[in-house]
Formats: sequence, structure tokens, C-alpha cells
Amino acid sequence: MNNERIRQENKMKNQIGLQSKRLAQMKIAEEQRRKIMMARKDHEDKCDMEENMRNVKMDEVAQMEKLEMELIKRLQNT
Repeated sequence: MNNERIRQENKMKNQIGLQSKRLAQMKIAEEQRRKIMMARKDHEDKCDMEENMRNVKMDEVAQMEKLEMELIKRLQNT
């Protein structure tokens, strides 16, 4: 009778331990997923910012080329 009770308690303790272990593993996995998502978002944000800067520079170059062409035209007309 007493041995059965001890066996049941040990079984419950073992199950609680296994559940705790699984919960800890799930938390670790979730934290890893969160870190990966954050890194991916940071990378995408950086790429977007670099693309915007590239577009700004391309616009500046286009304006400078236009001005250069206007200046060359003026020189040819003088």
C-alpha cells in the first residue's frame, strides 16, 4: 500500500520534471525564433535604408549629369 503510494508520487514527480524540461526547451526555442526574426527584420531594414540611400545618390548623379550637359551646351553656344 505504502509502496504503491511512493511509486505514484515518484511517477508524478518524474512527469512534472519532464514537463518542466519540455517547457524550458520550448522557451529556448521560442527565444531563438524571436532572435532570428529580429535579426531578419534588422537586416531587411538595413537593406531598405541602403536602397533608399542608393536611390538618393542616383538622383543626385542624374541632376549633376543634367547640369553638366547644360553647362556643356552653354559653352558650345558661346
